[in-house]
Amino acid sequence: MDTKPLYVAFFKTGTTTINSVLKNKIISFGHQIPNDIKYDFENKESFITIRNPIDWYISMYQFKTMSVTPPKDFGIMDNNSFQDFINDFVFCNNIEKWEKPWKNVTRQRLFKKYVIGKKIKIGYFTFAFIMYIFKNPEDILKQDDILDYLKKNFNKKCVKHIIKLENLDEDYNKLVKNFNYPETEVNFPVTNKSIKKNINKNDYKYLIELDKFIYDNFYPEYLS
Repeated sequence: MDTKPLYVAFFKTGTTTINSVLKNKIISFGHQIPNDIKYDFENKESFITIRNPIDWYISMYQFKTMSVTPPKDFGIMDNNSFQDFINDFVFCNNIEKWEKPWKNVTRQRLFKKYVIGKKIKIGYFTFAFIMYIFKNPEDILKQDDILDYLKKNFNKKCVKHIIKLENLDEDYNKLVKNFNYPETEVNFPVTNKSIKKNINKNDYKYLIELDKFIYDNFYPEYLS
């Protein structure tokens, strides 16, 4: 019986780093969401990484416009400003424009059915977070009040541990100590960097409101 923990790889949250350092010590299915993974979430260990949503948005924008290794056939996005990205992607008005090629995987189908063009005042990061920590994300996305349902049912998440990219070494070592996770031989390095554009995240603190559930539960220091 395989006792390795499952790493649910929420994209742009240090996944390349974690998979390289913990190679052969964890199970990973790439960027698939739990809904698409055949895994015994209830009885086995699993973890996921997240990061400050504003940092995640900036990183995602840079990846899609200036990445050192852009996805094949991704389309030319470098003529789009960060404000374009916010309007289209962060506010979920035109996600398909930025997710080329559109593969119509479960995550994208659910976005199209419940999110795109619905003018719901929740940021993309929160929606993606729901996709990556629940086995049946559609149960949440179909609710009239998604955030209220999420708050009341957060204990039903299928991924056991949520750790922060900003505290990656410290948080992962707690899993090693308390839940017998495999030890790392080195600290987690920073890998897969994108070329940086000069974006001051302090100018975009108004976006916190879109992902307030994340900030309330994981980054409360940013709310003051």
